[in-house]
Amino acid sequence: KYGKINMRLLVSGILSELGIPIHMSGYRYLREAILIAIYNPDAIDNITKEIYPVVEKHLKVQRSSAERSMRHAIETVWDKSDSVYFRLYFKRKKKPSNSLFISTISKDIRFYYREEIENEIRIAESCRKYLKSKKTKINKKPYSKI
Repeated sequence: KYGKINMRLLVSGILSELGIPIHMSGYRYLREAILIAIYNPDAIDNITKEIYPVVEKHLKVQRSSAERSMRHAIETVWDKSDSVYFRLYFKRKKKPSNSLFISTISKDIRFYYREEIENEIRIAESCRKYLKSKKTKINKKPYSKI
């Protein structure tokens, strides 16, 4: 296990470094949404149908509440005068949307940790094939719709 990347901790560290307060519910929802986008990059193209429903199901929260909490967390940091890392990371004059925020972070992580992510996906697919051969019901992808 030496050298294995814990994606949840990595995403948590990035969100904290950007200044998103851990106590906000939007922090948890953003973390889950980014993890979903890391393992399923096509989902970001249709965030309302691919990511929000999974966050809703995993965290047992209403979709509109999760979306609003994510937006509020982003706005809170954007409105702070000391959000230097945040503004440098996004390099824009206006606040990023939820989908831009999620896609930017997930694409960066996929770029830097591509091999680790592909290995995790291969292992998960191998396990699924094995379990399928044993006639066990399982999900298609990590973080796929449940």
